[in-house]
Amino acid sequence: MLQLEIRVRQQAEEEIQLLLSTTQGINEASDFDGALEVALHKVCEATGWNYGEAWVATADNTALECSPSWYYSLKGVPESAIAAFEEFREYSQGLTLVPGEELPGRVWDKGRAEWIADLAAEKNDIFLRSQLADQCGIKAGLGVPIKRNATATAEEKIMAVLVFYILESRQEEQRWVQLISAVAAQLGGAIQQKQTEAELRALFSAMTDAIIVLDAQGCYLKIAPTNPTLLYKPARELIGKTLHDVFDRSLADKFISYVWGALNSKETINAEYSLNIQEREVSFAASISPLSDDSVLWVARDITDRKLAEEALREAEEKYRSIFENAAEGIYQTTIEGQYLSANPALARIYGYASPEDLIDSLTNIATQLYVDPNRRSEFMATIEDHEAAFNFESRVYRKDGSIIWISENARAVRSETGKLLLYEGIVEDITQRKEAEEALRGEQQRSESLLLNILPKAIAEELKKNQSASPTLFEDATIMFADLVNFTPLSARMSATDLVNLLNDIFSTFDELAEQHGLEKIKTLGDAYMVAGGLPVPRPDHAEAIAEMALDMQQAIAQFQTDIGESFQIRIGINTGPVVAGVIGIKKFIYDLWGDTVNTASRMESHGIPGTIQLTEDTYQRLQERYVLSKRGEIDIKGKGQMTTYFLTGRKVD
Repeated sequence: MLQLEIRVRQQAEEEIQLLLSTTQGINEASDFDGALEVALHKVCEATGWNYGEAWVATADNTALECSPSWYYSLKGVPESAIAAFEEFREYSQGLTLVPGEELPGRVWDKGRAEWIADLAAEKNDIFLRSQLADQCGIKAGLGVPIKRNATATAEEKIMAVLVFYILESRQEEQRWVQLISAVAAQLGGAIQQKQTEAELRALFSAMTDAIIVLDAQGCYLKIAPTNPTLLYKPARELIGKTLHDVFDRSLADKFISYVWGALNSKETINAEYSLNIQEREVSFAASISPLSDDSVLWVARDITDRKLAEEALREAEEKYRSIFENAAEGIYQTTIEGQYLSANPALARIYGYASPEDLIDSLTNIATQLYVDPNRRSEFMATIEDHEAAFNFESRVYRKDGSIIWISENARAVRSETGKLLLYEGIVEDITQRKEAEEALRGEQQRSESLLLNILPKAIAEELKKNQSASPTLFEDATIMFADLVNFTPLSARMSATDLVNLLNDIFSTFDELAEQHGLEKIKTLGDAYMVAGGLPVPRPDHAEAIAEMALDMQQAIAQFQTDIGESFQIRIGINTGPVVAGVIGIKKFIYDLWGDTVNTASRMESHGIPGTIQLTEDTYQRLQERYVLSKRGEIDIKGKGQMTTYFLTGRKVD
């Protein structure tokens, strides 16, 4: 009886020693896997089991995976079985067990320990590693669940399963089941604590805030290892010190006021401040919250980057505001409906308003109040809708006093992140002076164009503007006419120069109108002589007829003019038809002129003519004989040409 009592006492001491050493080892382990390995080692050494392994629940709690923590003892293991144990272990590492599968799965499924006295008696489909177990010499097994805390759900309660194997058949011993279950219970609690600590460490390591506990006197009680770079001094130099020991009086007083404010109000106090840490100015946003009646939790976040960004934004806003206020161009924002949201002083000045506020209050409908053309606002919006922007959009607008000016707008659409149109913003430039200058320039260009057309034929003028020169052109068939005022030289001696020029201007202006009326080209005047051509520079088949018509009209027109003594003027007209060369000569004071024998002969027809008659050559006669009344003058001696047969044009034939 005494021996039994002694043995029972020894067993109890062994169990207590196992629990104590296991607990100490678990607590000293660095992580979950380390704690599992300690438990496996201690149990195998204390109980004589040869092999221990752990199976851990997956993250989704649907299966078990073999933990890297394991233990096996070589005591009593044959040399041949050592390699088999290694293979057994390697194979186990690749397994995933579902509830009810193998010994670990059965323990997990039932939620209680299970002892298998003889593994050989188990079916192969139950013990998947039975063949490898035989090679190792494994005979019996024990599985014990490691449970979470009591608050876990039924599915979450078992976090792992400890499994032990021995190289001999062994009947179930309740003492060992209870002892290992007690170890598993301690292991569960310790592991739960380590997991919590690991989560807290991970949380702390992820946190970038400085976390400090201070008492009511501002003494540093605790400093969390979150972000030591944000501490004014190393944590070991701060613990036990007061705020007044660390900072100058004014700053320490301010910090103490935050502590007392939180304790007195029992509410969180928010504050911002800056400290010089390691020669760098660091800005903080702190929340000071009461922990107890005489301590606070001080959480300080580094907001230096935010402060720098805010300062940069403030400077940018000030710069933009300066640009906005002092820009020479008008700057604005408007609603889609056509109301001004903002305007700068330049825009108010352009539109004639006293201030931007005056403009915004007065112009409530841009389409009808601002634009002279009420459709212009719609055109502006359509342009932006098509292109997202409007560039050099020119319009006439009303100023406040009703006067009209020209503006040019560059504007864009402002949209939300989803693409919704919010408003328009743009820049306005007063281009009235430019428009007036452009209009004046156009007027000058038109006057220059008109003047050029008075000097040169339109086709030649266009060629000169395009190419800076006009090439001589041969016209195979044209009719040339010369007209000369009879007895004008004696008349010019009796008249003043001014009266003479005015008279010539009246006569030749009348001839110019006739030339334009008949589609002919005036070539030039020389003294009292007038030269005109048909069929050039634009060819036409009826050039001879057109010249004949003008010649007859000139005879009628000259009769309207009288000399200073009341006599009517007479003119001699000479006409010839044939090829001519036409072109512009000179580089200054351009003149369009004609050359060739046809021109010379036409001149001779005029100079050898009879006052009041229209003399023409055989070539022209052939063109006119069907439609006009012509009379043969006969052969006359023409200077430089000899004898020529000429004809007089006396009128039009009546059909």
